[in-house]
Amino acid sequence: MKQIQLEAWHLVNLHALRCLENGLPLPDFSDETFFDHCYSGVSTTRQTSLIAQKDPDLWETIKIYQSQRERTGLIEVDHLTGYSELKAELRAQMVVNAGVMIREHFRQRLKLYVGITFGDLGRSLTKKQKKKKADLVKAIMHACYSADETDVAEAEQMRDVLAPDGTEWSEQWIPWPNHIAKKGLAFYVRLLWEFQSVIEQRMAATPNEKGVRAFSLFPVSTTFSRAHIKINGATLAGFYRRIQQRVRDYHWDLTSVGLSVSSFSKNRWSVMRHAFDVAGFETRTPECPLSKPEFALLPVEEKYEYASHLFANSVTTDGYSASVLLFRPQTEEERAEKNSREARVVPPGYVPNVMIGLDPGMRAICTAVREDFRSDDQRHRRRRRSRRKRKKDRPRWIRTPKAPRHRNGRDIVSVTTREYRHLAGFTRFRAWNEGQRKRHPDYQAILHGMPSFKTASYAKYLVRLEYFWRHVQFLMQFCVDRPFLKWKFFRQRMARVAVDEIARRIVPTVSRQTCVAYGDWGRRKGIKGHAPSPVKGLKEALRKRATVVSMDEFRTSKLCSQCHQTLSSVRYSVDTRLPKRKKRKGVVLARNRAEVEFKNKKCYAVLRCDHKQCEARYWDRDVNAAINMLELLKSEVLGLGRMEPFTR
Repeated sequence: MKQIQLEAWHLVNLHALRCLENGLPLPDFSDETFFDHCYSGVSTTRQTSLIAQKDPDLWETIKIYQSQRERTGLIEVDHLTGYSELKAELRAQMVVNAGVMIREHFRQRLKLYVGITFGDLGRSLTKKQKKKKADLVKAIMHACYSADETDVAEAEQMRDVLAPDGTEWSEQWIPWPNHIAKKGLAFYVRLLWEFQSVIEQRMAATPNEKGVRAFSLFPVSTTFSRAHIKINGATLAGFYRRIQQRVRDYHWDLTSVGLSVSSFSKNRWSVMRHAFDVAGFETRTPECPLSKPEFALLPVEEKYEYASHLFANSVTTDGYSASVLLFRPQTEEERAEKNSREARVVPPGYVPNVMIGLDPGMRAICTAVREDFRSDDQRHRRRRRSRRKRKKDRPRWIRTPKAPRHRNGRDIVSVTTREYRHLAGFTRFRAWNEGQRKRHPDYQAILHGMPSFKTASYAKYLVRLEYFWRHVQFLMQFCVDRPFLKWKFFRQRMARVAVDEIARRIVPTVSRQTCVAYGDWGRRKGIKGHAPSPVKGLKEALRKRATVVSMDEFRTSKLCSQCHQTLSSVRYSVDTRLPKRKKRKGVVLARNRAEVEFKNKKCYAVLRCDHKQCEARYWDRDVNAAINMLELLKSEVLGLGRMEPFTR
């Protein structure tokens, strides 16, 4: 299935480029039929020949693809029983991925095109000229995402590009993701192709230019290890039919359910539990009067009433590890309580003993500020406990963390992304992967020679595919023979262990009287721009140890936590042309400072408070935001609402 997935994405990109260059009508990329035909084109079935009647242009592309692939000696994957259902799951995933790439990345591609066309990106301009060009690009981008009138000629020109010929600019043509989905992807795919042509010409004229990156029209799979498959009612029917063909005298146990996709999909609650023993994963609510053995014997309809987690009839596996999907039934009382709490940050009557403000981020996974409101007797009370023996099997790469910093009666805990990647074992996998490349020169040479498929030329794409066809079998077999899937499982498992360890540092003692104000930076509506996985996983890990509430981060990193005045960025001087040190008879000579040129740069991580009466002068951006969220949590607990400087 991995080879089918790799080839299908290449066929999608190849057909799109062929249609764009030859003036052929583009297919409907939001329809599953087109992607279904692409899967049939790379792995021939009985229905493949019908594509010639339904989509002659795609059939011509498929014949070109198959003939060129046959010359390189790559053999297509044979169609087996049950592959149709697996292809259907991959097809649905391709529709989602293609739509996300076109809709969510369009603004970034548009800004790069505007910067090259109107902003003179990368040219040797003075500081004043660069600022003028940057303001022009900003005005053009604002006009492209607004229906207001503008007097900028370049903005009117870009509006004509973003709207069809003969159509006046209006709000419906603003390229927001939801508008792109409604208008259809074909029009915007053509625009992206035009943007890519301009960007490719610029890259050829100025190689390695900062900020100029090529892109492909549709996603291209770059990993060669096995892809995961989803086992549900439909795909499970294909597996059982294949077993029936290969195993002699095999009899299907559930006589009431036929070996067909429709029957398995209709009775998925029964057949999935018949195939997988998931009783140990399903849990009961605290109010359930039944014991665990009695609960396991209940029918699915009766389990729904008492279950806190129920099997969702879906198992995802890559051949080494498996993931079981569960869902939590929600009662009417919980729905009503959730709706009533939407306007309140803290539940009414809740007064915590320990409050924590936590600011998630990118460079630092999180920065937390903890303040304890318990009395000295309660705070320093210790339980008598026996001395625990040190674990002998403790991994060497897990080191003892530093003690939290104590400032103004608060504890500050900060975990960097580098530390998280170390705890999660990512650095170990990278070292192992580099070792594989050094020990196997062929593997290193093939990966190094793999061409880029980020091009707007159909001929170039077809030529570069020949390299892919010649070496894809070797790369996939190499990943099968080596424990790539084992390392993938190790990283996923250690990532959860690392998140639990970080949560333990932030909340040392498990208590519901500890309240964590978690920044809502990761709560976004669209798919693009979501927070990294450990940020959301950390929130779930903290919920096991404390009460977690979402806090709006509006202006928390811009206002001083002491005087609530706007902070300014810190600038520092950098010598850009500092001459190298010279030696004479082993003695290092002094540098000629007259040749040094200084340039002011802005420091993102440090902010400065210019208010004269404020006690603070310099702030770490993340620490300042965490303190502000802690103060906002205090205000919510006292019933005063959100503080005025932080209101929208």
